[in-house]
Amino acid sequence: MKFSSAVEVPAETGFSILFRAALIFIICFVLLILQFLPFSYLFPILLGGFAWAFFPALDHWSAEKITRSLFGFEISDAQWYMRWYSKTGFVLIPMVIGYAICHSWKKQNKTQQRVVEW
Repeated sequence: MKFSSAVEVPAETGFSILFRAALIFIICFVLLILQFLPFSYLFPILLGGFAWAFFPALDHWSAEKITRSLFGFEISDAQWYMRWYSKTGFVLIPMVIGYAICHSWKKQNKTQQRVVEW
């Protein structure tokens, strides 16, 4: 209930958001434990999945024509929340940011093969 009131959605929508987020977390955790994919691939998927979990909230905000965005900025028309291009961007932007973070981390922690000196 506190989560639903924090993001200004009904309780059913809040439960749907939390259920989707938990589902994505569990799937990524299982894939990591089974070593199906490395963490550098799962991290962007996890971020995109958490963004996907907010789709019910985007639909609610669009249907209610709420004029406040996720970050609290006032906007004049909230109809764009329900459009396919906004949802695509809402998922792809965190995935690209996650990929950039993993790529820079790999680049910084790349160890060079050194010849063993006797």
